[in-house]
Amino acid sequence: MIADGRRLAYNLNILALVCMQAPLYGALMVQLTGDLPCPLCLLERLGMFAVIIGLVMNVRLGIRPAHYGFSIAGAMTGMAIAGRHVSLHINDPPGGGYGGSVLGLHLYTWALIIFLCFLAGSAVLLMIPDGIDESGDEVTPRARWSASRPARVVCYAAVVICVVNAVLALMECGPGQCPDDPTGYWIFGS
Repeated sequence: MIADGRRLAYNLNILALVCMQAPLYGALMVQLTGDLPCPLCLLERLGMFAVIIGLVMNVRLGIRPAHYGFSIAGAMTGMAIAGRHVSLHINDPPGGGYGGSVLGLHLYTWALIIFLCFLAGSAVLLMIPDGIDESGDEVTPRARWSASRPARVVCYAAVVICVVNAVLALMECGPGQCPDDPTGYWIFGS
């Protein structure tokens, strides 16, 4: 039973990791079309980075409450930022708001929904019987990591998307404050 609970929790952490990467890849595609993210959008991405880091730690180092805590703190911060972003545009006319929309909702609204879903999913993950590696046995997580190619691929893809987003944010904003309505990349002098 213990192995089944841990295996289920491990696989659900991998699934959550894939689900948290999807909006970052989508936002990157939107950015590559020329629609640059605003400062609040970049902060929402940082919240997603924190969620991803906690999930990667669960997959790589073993499932621990502290790793969930890191992810939950990131999700709560991201949710607060996305909530502020949504509230700024709540009275915009249809088709208004900052940036384009996906399935009728702006990316900041999707970010709020994603953070809420992650928090609900975390509650479920924390309730899985014997889903936490409480033994402190580091052999099991290492063996699981070595044997699971999908886990490694998903974790490396998470690192790549976070680094690419961070580099693009630095290219856009430079060392100073980001412009409220970005029109080009700082590094190119735009």
